[in-house]
This record gives sequence, structure tokens and C-alpha cells, in this order.
Amino acid sequence: MIKTFVLPLILIAISSNLYSQNYSVLNGFKYFTFSPLISNDGIKDKYDIEKNVVNTLEEKGIKQLNNESMANWPRDAQTEPCIVAFIRIGSVKAPNAWNCGTFYFQVLNCKKEIVFSNTIKSGNAACQTPYECCYKKWGQAAAIEASKFQYSFRPQTNNLKFNTINVEVSNETEESLYEYFSSNQIDPIEGIYKSYQSKATGYYKIAIKKHETIYKAIIIESNNIWKTGEIKASFELTSISNIFSCSWYTSNKQKVETFATLDENALLNVELPNPDGTKNIASFIKVYPSSSQANSKNQHGGYFTGSGIILDSSGLIATNAHVVNKADSIILVFNIDNVKTEFKATVLLKDVVNDVAILAIDNKNISYFNNIPYSFNQVTSIGESVFTIGFPLTGIMGDNYKVTNGIISSNTGFQNDIRYIQTTTPIQPGNSGGPLFNENGEIIGLTTAKLNETPSGANVDNVYYSIKITYLITLYNMLPNSNSLSSKSSLKDLPLKDQIQVIKDYVCLIKVY
Repeated sequence: MIKTFVLPLILIAISSNLYSQNYSVLNGFKYFTFSPLISNDGIKDKYDIEKNVVNTLEEKGIKQLNNESMANWPRDAQTEPCIVAFIRIGSVKAPNAWNCGTFYFQVLNCKKEIVFSNTIKSGNAACQTPYECCYKKWGQAAAIEASKFQYSFRPQTNNLKFNTINVEVSNETEESLYEYFSSNQIDPIEGIYKSYQSKATGYYKIAIKKHETIYKAIIIESNNIWKTGEIKASFELTSISNIFSCSWYTSNKQKVETFATLDENALLNVELPNPDGTKNIASFIKVYPSSSQANSKNQHGGYFTGSGIILDSSGLIATNAHVVNKADSIILVFNIDNVKTEFKATVLLKDVVNDVAILAIDNKNISYFNNIPYSFNQVTSIGESVFTIGFPLTGIMGDNYKVTNGIISSNTGFQNDIRYIQTTTPIQPGNSGGPLFNENGEIIGLTTAKLNETPSGANVDNVYYSIKITYLITLYNMLPNSNSLSSKSSLKDLPLKDQIQVIKDYVCLIKVY
């Protein structure tokens, strides 16, 4: 049975209006979209109902648009969506072995008002498989209904204007937003979000930032008419924790007053009404700060911890930018010849957007790191073995280095982010900034984050992300008079336990006060 057909009877009651069977109503529209018909087995338009209607209407001169993304619409449809009609078909009475039931054919305008509606009976089934037989009959009957429309584009008959709202625009940039979230104590709702598994909205990347008592959602990326910097929504606290009053602007910039919830400080759900009285949920998952970034403060309470790795013989150290963004002072702890040795350090360069940073040891007379035993490799392959050394959860697990290993499971990160590698190498808060090695003793990334079970909406195992070493090398090359990074690894062909015995002296615990 086609799920799309089972819709509330109230649709028919609503449809009784001035335009209920006006076959010239399409004259006010230049384009149309068709609500997709998906069967239970996942096949789109299995019985050619949509195909028959679309072909019939396009023969009359009105053009179908991709209903999945306004970004693919012609420019005139993006700027004036009211020249687009929305067509949908659904069942009033489902078919059975004796009768094919009744279905409705509707046309809606840009305000989701029904401007045409007709119910059509399909007669007797008279076949062994009533659903397949009847849906084929519905396709034929729907095409006949579509053929009755008289079409000649006359926009003046539409009597509708989009009335685009001039939304507020922020002067924030993506970089300034990342910098703000990395450098300040932020509220739970604040951060960078991406739209997630929702039919109610297109693709958005937004930043929610506090402005006095209101939290504003700033567009970073969008696949429709929304532009970078525009304010997509505003949120206000209510008397109930993690429930917000929300002023939301739809994809065509119409204002809706609604409510939103924040689950586990990571999953934002916005309730949006449908024209038929039902509701959709637009869901957004927080991608920055990540759970490991937000929870890196250890049990000592006085400082944050992370991990780092020596870059070159001058004593420069690589780590994640989020590890050191709030630093008043930085202490590096190395295990040199089995003796814990501390150095003060300062931030030399950082790239907040790509989450990489380079630190410099304040002591200029360092001779410990003259011979770097490992090299750097920007090429990775899915399935290759990897491992990391770092200092996770030192308040619980202690301040000795810990080793975990796994494989590369993807060359992209969350939602196909090309900056990251996905691995099965377990990491915890405190691992951030540690090196990710391949089996040849080459650094291919910096361990950065893990996928949290709650915002993903599923049971999650073995999903961890490392920023690719490319972004660190790019930052390193910005340094004046920088040395050449090691191009050869003396660790190749050594077993893992022997590689670790060499590498451990070059990895450090980072304490950020």
C-alpha cells in the first residue's frame, strides 16, 4: 500500500471553497511541484500515478519543478514562489477486493491554501490484486482529471504576492562565530547546527548565538533562497527547561510562531505546522562544539586537558584549536626517558574553523627533539590500520599516555565533511589534538571528536573523527622560516609496540589554565 495516500479526511472538508473545481486555476502559476508518492517498499511512483499527471500537465505548457530543493528552481521561482502550484493526490477511501475506493486531486498555492479540489471514484476493482490494480486505475483517472485543466499562464489571475519579509541580517562570519563559541562560556543552545533527517526543511547550517535575552539563528549555508548572515529564527527561554518559544521563518520567509526543544544540549527540534493541521519536526544536530570539546574539563576542576605531538626539531607542537582556545596559560608535560618534564608554551598559530593549532615551547634551548622519528602523510585509505597515543580523562584514568587502535572506516567525517577521517580508534575527552598514525609510523591526522549517541538518534559504536593532517600542514607552512617537516619515518616495518616506545617521548599532555 502507498503510505502517501493515507491522509486525514479533513482535507476534503477544507477543500470546499470558491475554487473547488475551477479548471482554469492553473493559469495563475508558471510551475508546479508534485508531492512524491512512495510505496512501502521504497519505490517512488510505483504505479505511474505521478508520471501520468506530470506528462499530461507538461503537455499543456506548465513545467514541473524539483520539489526537493528550491536551490534547483529557476531564479524567478526562487524569488517569487507564488508562481509555483503544489499538487497532491491521496486516498479518501482505500481500495479493497470489491471496490477501488475514492481519491482526491488537489492544487495548493504558496500559502498552502487549497485552490482546487476534486474527489474521484475509481469504480470496481474486478481483479485479484486490488491495490496494484486500483492504483493503476487511479493513475489513469488522475491523468484524465489533469487533462481537464485549461492552461495559459496569466499571472494577474493569481492575486497572490509572496510578500518577502526583509529579515534581519547579521554581520557575523563563519570564522567569527567559531571564534566566539571557542573562546567564550556559552549557553547550552548556542553553537553550530546542521539540519538533520527532516522532511520539514531543506539543508541549513546555522549558528545560534545569544543576543541579550534572545538566541538568534544565523544562516551559514543554505540550499534555498536564504543567504549567509540572515536570521532564520529567534528563540526565547520559557519556564520549562530546554523548551523555547520560537519565531521561525519558513523556507519562503513566512513567519511562524512555534516552540522548540533542545535534547541533551545537542539535538534541536522545531515544531512546524502543516496546512492540514498535522505537524512536522525540523531537526538540527549540533556539530560544534562537539561533545568531547564541551566535556574536556577533567576532575581536577582547575584546568582543561588535551594531547599534542612534536612537529619539528625546534619544538613546535600540534594540537586542536579547541584545546587551547580559552588558555590563560599552557603547560606541556612530556615523558622523556620515563621522567615527566614540564614546559610552558604559548599559542603560535591557530585555525579555529579547521580546529588545528601550533604551540611553541617557551624554552628556546631544547635539544630533546632533534631527530623526529615519524613523517606526515596526507594520503589515507579506507580499511588501513591506525592508532593514536594521548591522554584521555586524566582525572579518572591517570596522566600516563594511553594507546588505542582501529581502522579507517571513511575518508569523510560527519555528514560527509571532507576535513575529517572517520575511524574505529576509540578516543575520549582529553585525546583531542593527539596524533593519528598509520601502520608505517606516519601521522595522518589529529584525533578530534566522537559521534554522540543522543543527537544521532541511534545506537552508535566505533565512530570517531580526526582532522586530516593536510589542514595542520597548511597552517605550519604559514610560519615564517618554518623548517621542513620530516618526510621519512624510521618507524616503518617496526611492530606496533616498538613504534610506541619511540613515539611516547614526542607526545605530550596539554594542561590549559
